[in-house]
Amino acid sequence: MKITRIQFRNIHGNKQLRALASITLDGVLTIDDIAIVQLGRGFTVRYPRNKYRQYIVLPRTPEATKRIENKLLHSYRKFLCGERGNTT
Repeated sequence: MKITRIQFRNIHGNKQLRALASITLDGVLTIDDIAIVQLGRGFTVRYPRNKYRQYIVLPRTPEATKRIENKLLHSYRKFLCGERGNTT
């Protein structure tokens, strides 16, 4: 599984929620509304949930979680530093 595309939408007016991300896996599956949340001086990732607070999408292994979150947060930091637009 390879992340082939990442897009961010900045969120204004919320102290913790900084952006929503969309990722595409292997060029064929897109996951929308992954939240980039600021906690203290760092960021964390929150996966989308339905209205009953159940996860809609969630990595099944710790390795997949780490790979996805590292790529998302690295790309988001680049996005914040002025490298706007799509990130792959």
